[in-house]
Amino acid sequence: MEEKNNKNIISGLFSDKVKTMELNPLLTTKTVYPEEEILISNAVEKRKREFRAGRICVREILSQFGIRNYPVLMNSKRGPIWPKEVCGSISHTDDYCGVAMALKKDFKSIGIDVELIERLNMDLQKYICTPDETRWLDSLSMHKQKEFLALIFSSKECFYKCQYPISQTFLGFQDVTVNIDSKSNTFEARLNIKVANIFAKGIYLKGQYLFEQGYVFTGMEIKSSE
Repeated sequence: MEEKNNKNIISGLFSDKVKTMELNPLLTTKTVYPEEEILISNAVEKRKREFRAGRICVREILSQFGIRNYPVLMNSKRGPIWPKEVCGSISHTDDYCGVAMALKKDFKSIGIDVELIERLNMDLQKYICTPDETRWLDSLSMHKQKEFLALIFSSKECFYKCQYPISQTFLGFQDVTVNIDSKSNTFEARLNIKVANIFAKGIYLKGQYLFEQGYVFTGMEIKSSE
């Protein structure tokens, strides 16, 4: 994917107070903090490129919040350790990295995901989809099924990334059912289970999505007032 110089693809998935940035890991030449570089010293080159692109985006957004010289390290689950004032989410593929971040005074959590549609095998549908989602996909044309299977997958990944910092709970694909509104490019991710006495069974979070250049992008936010 070509690197964007103007308003980025993912900015439209979030409210104005959420800051976003994207880079192409294959074209990124900037360096990260030494403390961050140590974290990937034993990683393969692909992982190093994606990690660096993510941390470069993070550094740029943090500077917009007035936070500088802050290496973002990893916790025991290999997730980013954000400054206490912010929340955020990172997603990447071979040639795309996107980051969304916000101040915690405005948002409890942020989720973002990007998936290359062609990489998703239709054989995975039985693992990804609930019965309701399968029936909906089966009602679509063959041309649309793979595209929207990728959207369901990405929506669940996005929801997981958004809820995890709050609940610290891992979810399976069958724990969430996604409903898609293709007219408004929005989705609802509804919990089929109770999560950690924080999210009740049946509760849902709304997100936005878009298709672009063979990718699907999903974004979700939880406001501090919610």
